[in-house]
Amino acid sequence: MNITENNKMATPMEIKQTIRHFFEEALTEFKDHIRKLTFVQRINDFEFGEFNLPLGCVKSESAEVQSLHECFASWKEQLILKGLLIQKLCSNQHSCIAVHLDRAAYFKSVISSVLLDREKYGHCERKGSARPIVVNNVGKCTELAESNITGRNSLDVLRSLLVQEHSVKLLEANGFSIISQLRHQEVKGLADIEQYIDLNPKLLQQSPQVDVIELQKSECVKQTLCSSHVTSIEQGAGDLSVDDTSSPTGVKWEGDTSRGSYTFDCRSFIKENGLKSGKADYDHNLGICEILNDGRATKTFAEAISMYNSIQELKPEVIAYIIDQSSAFSQQKVMLILHQMLRQASLDVKQHIIVSGPVAPMGPSESANLKSAVEYLRMRHSDLKQAAVMKYGDAVDGDAWETTIRALTTACVKLEILSTIPRNQLKLDLCSSHNEDGVYVSTGSFVMYNCARLATLFEHFQQAVLDGTYPDLPELEEVDFSMLKEEQEWELLFAYVATFPDLVKQTVEDFITAGSVAVSINTHKVCQMLGTLCRCLSSYYSRFHILGESRDHLYPQMFARLYLLKAVHQVMVNSLHLLGITPQNQL
Repeated sequence: MNITENNKMATPMEIKQTIRHFFEEALTEFKDHIRKLTFVQRINDFEFGEFNLPLGCVKSESAEVQSLHECFASWKEQLILKGLLIQKLCSNQHSCIAVHLDRAAYFKSVISSVLLDREKYGHCERKGSARPIVVNNVGKCTELAESNITGRNSLDVLRSLLVQEHSVKLLEANGFSIISQLRHQEVKGLADIEQYIDLNPKLLQQSPQVDVIELQKSECVKQTLCSSHVTSIEQGAGDLSVDDTSSPTGVKWEGDTSRGSYTFDCRSFIKENGLKSGKADYDHNLGICEILNDGRATKTFAEAISMYNSIQELKPEVIAYIIDQSSAFSQQKVMLILHQMLRQASLDVKQHIIVSGPVAPMGPSESANLKSAVEYLRMRHSDLKQAAVMKYGDAVDGDAWETTIRALTTACVKLEILSTIPRNQLKLDLCSSHNEDGVYVSTGSFVMYNCARLATLFEHFQQAVLDGTYPDLPELEEVDFSMLKEEQEWELLFAYVATFPDLVKQTVEDFITAGSVAVSINTHKVCQMLGTLCRCLSSYYSRFHILGESRDHLYPQMFARLYLLKAVHQVMVNSLHLLGITPQNQL
């Protein structure tokens, strides 16, 4: 079986990189005639090749470039030697160079990899990966059963919880070790949420409370108050005294902060430590921040002290704060104070913010339709139950049906909320959504239906084997994948199954490479992929009958299609697991 050198399939992204590196050397003699060497990976119209060097990248009037086709045969052999499954190189009306993959061999390579890795397909191991703490700072809102508390929508809290759950799974799939998930604020109403959707139990646990007053007496806090960036508001109050040799500010620690008030100069700390300011970094408007008020730690300082205590226990390399836009400014103050405390303790811990944007109702009536998180979940659950009753009647009753409707509600809510880029505003339809037949429709239910449809297909095939209608599914090595001739079959494999590992990597790309304070975890990518994959699958499934007549000459194509759909189903299941959704075998 033709696979890559390390006995793993090459993903489309890896193939494109290999092709680009190869042609950077192969086209050296033509470099004066090439404007830009950019290979494009196609997502449709594969008759023009899977990878193209567009005509616009070369100076078409150059006679030397016209002779490129004379090198195609030699280049093809060299690319095959590099482990790529190439069928041909050519040129067409769109491309100077078009690379066509050997479809039958690539079908076998990809499907083999999927069936080998199964639930781990799409996951990667990362050498020397960081050990992050993921922190969800839910800000001011503490009651999910109310629509608006102190100016913050409880739907924002629900969104940040779902972003946290999915982000953790994406980081773990990319080889990161999540050593803890912290939530220092209490959120009321989480038990109500559990009535309607499935959530990771770790999201529901509040981190143990620490005695901030006791921690204020620690040596690290004392050193922080003696920092050059800390100023006493009430000089001569008895808690500080002047001594030119005791600290950079000439302040001597006397051990009593019961009457003191202090501020921390964020701007001077940023400048002195060479930290960046800007859109993706610390805010230009950060200035003086109060940390002690009449001897008591302010909320900002208390959060920094609590995080410092957690770091001392867990020893992470990275902290990721998932926070709403309205709290990002105040969170940066916490980060800067914590940065000062970490420097004093000679600890190198990176801090990043992942912003979860606000939630607003869809349509002109902004506040009139604003619901609490619990009301929104109750509405979605009711919509899905009503749709089931309209289809199946009185049979919709009992624990089994409740489990199914709960799974559908989980899928609908998570795909609805997570399909938007996390930092962007999310517009939610907070009215019951039904089609002209009165049945609730959503991307979530469509995805779950297509996943269950494939599970039912495999069940029917297995039953037919037991009944003697069909022979057993042969081993993969015996399957002739050249029988898969339809463009939709190639699209399912190349655009979705083969690219799934690349997509999972892309979700945390910014988190891995960014040197900025604000980073992105692209939680929308898996959701959007599931939607387009299911539309492609539904179209294909409606056009072609998979389990056909029991005739010997029809078996090769049927077996090849079953293996393809097994790979598609595994990608769907793995994607749903990344979202914390339990796939159903029957709907």
